Amino acid sequence: MCLYNIDAPPSVIYISGTLPDIDNRLSIGIVGTRRATEYGLKNSYKIAYALSKYGVTVVSGGALGVDCASHRGSLAANGVTICVRGCGINCNYLNENKQMRQAITNRGAVISEYPPDETPRNYYFPARNRIISALSNGVLVIEAGAKSGSLITANLALEQGKEVFALLGNNSLKNEGSNGRIKEGSAIPVTDFMDILNAFDNLYATDGEVDFNNISLNDIEAIPVKGKSPYKNKPKKFININKPENKIENITDNSDKEIKHKENINLNPTAQRIYEYISNEPVHIDKISSDLAIPVFKVLSSITELEMKNLVTALQGRRYILK
Repeated sequence: MCLYNIDAPPSVIYISGTLPDIDNRLSIGIVGTRRATEYGLKNSYKIAYALSKYGVTVVSGGALGVDCASHRGSLAANGVTICVRGCGINCNYLNENKQMRQAITNRGAVISEYPPDETPRNYYFPARNRIISALSNGVLVIEAGAKSGSLITANLALEQGKEVFALLGNNSLKNEGSNGRIKEGSAIPVTDFMDILNAFDNLYATDGEVDFNNISLNDIEAIPVKGKSPYKNKPKKFININKPENKIENITDNSDKEIKHKENINLNPTAQRIYEYISNEPVHIDKISSDLAIPVFKVLSSITELEMKNLVTALQGRRYILK
C-alpha cells in the first residue's frame, strides 16, 4: 500500500527475490554519496548492520559507496534489505555489485519499475528515489554534498511525511548538504543507530544489546566506491581466489578432525571452497572470511546456498558446522 499513496506511483514493480511485508515492519532508507569516505562507509555499514539486528528492513539504491555499504551491512547481520534499481533488475549495470545483488535476493529483494533488461538513463535515478522513500518509514542521509541526489530522496521523504535523519559529518563540502539539513532543522542528527530507533518507539524487534563500536568491519575494504578501486594494494590472493596458494589445505589444518564432506555436489566455486573449509568444529563467519580472503557478503551468500542444500548448520553467534 505504501507505493500507492505517493505522487506518480509505479504502474508495475519487477521483483527478484521476496519483497518483505513492508507495510507491517519498520524500514529505513539509507542514501548518500557514491564517493564515500572511510567514515561514510563505516557508518553506513555499521548502522545498517545494527538496524538489521533489530529487525529493521534496510532500503537503498544498490549504487557504489554508501548504498553498497548499507546493503552489505544488512546482509552481514543476516538482515532483510531491498535494493531499488534505476534500471532493470537483470541489467548488468554496476557489475561490481552483481554478487551483492544476488545475495540480496536470498534475504530480501531487488526491485525496479523498469522492464527487466532496461538499461539505465540519467533521469531513472531521481525517479527511483520516490520508491526508496515510499518504502521507508524514515530516510538516513550520509555524506551528501549541497547538490547531492541523496537530497532528492530526503525531500521526497519529507513530502511523504517521513522522518529524515542525517549523519553528523565534518565541515567539508562532502557533508554540506547533510549537515545543512541538520542546521535548518529538517533532519534529525545521527551519531549511531539508536538515534534512529528512538524515533520509532515499539516499532522494532529487539535482538539483545548490539555493541555499535564492536561490529566487525572485515567487509569494508572490499566495498566499491566511485573513483577508487577497493582492491588497490590488496594481496593478489584477495583478488584471485582460485590461485593455488589459496587452497584450503594451505589455510587450515584439519588433520585431527574426522571431516565428512559429500562429493560430487554441484556448487559454485566460492561455495565449494567454503564447504570444504567448514568442519565438524563450529567456525565463525568472520574467520571464514579472513582465512579464505572472501568478503563477508560473499561468504553469507554461499552459506545460504549450503544451508539450502542441507550441507551445513547455522549455530548461534554466526557460527557454522558441517551437517
